[in-house]
Amino acid sequence: MKTKRIFEIILVFTYLLPISLMAQFSTATEASYLNHINKQKRQDLIKDNIPNAEICFAHSLSQINQGPNTTTSIFLYELSQSYDINNEHQLALHRLLVQRCLFPQDSISALSYSVFYNLSYKNNFSKSFASYLWISSSSSELMHNADKNLILLIKLSTQLHLKKLQPYIYQLGDQLRIMDADIPRWYSNWAYLVRIGVQEKHLKLLINYENNSGKALNIASINDKRLRKKIYRKSIKYYLKNNAFVHSKELMLAYKKEDQNWLESMDLSIKKTRGWLHW
Repeated sequence: MKTKRIFEIILVFTYLLPISLMAQFSTATEASYLNHINKQKRQDLIKDNIPNAEICFAHSLSQINQGPNTTTSIFLYELSQSYDINNEHQLALHRLLVQRCLFPQDSISALSYSVFYNLSYKNNFSKSFASYLWISSSSSELMHNADKNLILLIKLSTQLHLKKLQPYIYQLGDQLRIMDADIPRWYSNWAYLVRIGVQEKHLKLLINYENNSGKALNIASINDKRLRKKIYRKSIKYYLKNNAFVHSKELMLAYKKEDQNWLESMDLSIKKTRGWLHW
């Protein structure tokens, strides 16, 4: 329920925010206020302000075509600090990653270098992976292309493999669609696997970041037999739940070819029974 609520909040921020509301405050004002409450380390004020800050964040995403913006860079740095003070280290790291990929600024890079690494360590990442994130996100300064920078951000965000970030990655993907950019196939596959409930530890094994324009994920091509069967089961369950009975039957026929133990066979029989009621 909590994840669902996060999705709903992001949807409101992204699509239902009246333009008149944005006129009531500026990014500079929000950045200044964040700096003020961060210095006080007032967790209560920070928590109360997060909805406003996320509204400003959603607005910032809509401005990425306008190029680097120092004010937005400062705002994202301060937002990261707010999340860090409130012990939400995953979001703190992610907001810095957003800043580096979409609104790069040398002055903020110099200020945030040690902060970035420290946040990586707080998320249990190694120094080598932290360096990979830092160096990879630096390449946004060279591309000067909003579409490519956003795709880079989405790629690095998914490589963090933090479940809490999934709704925010969807938010970035939606912005990519709004910009009418080409959607990489690996992202479409990632989104599908997340929808059917695949764990992050398995996403590491399934996402091919070299797949930019190929076909959709072919479950039968997954080498790991145990994982392959798991994806079949989750896919069948997902399509049954969404009343896509024809496709669920196709998946069941493919899954039936797998060697199954008695428990898996019983589970398939139950799914078939549900499907038969609608075929």
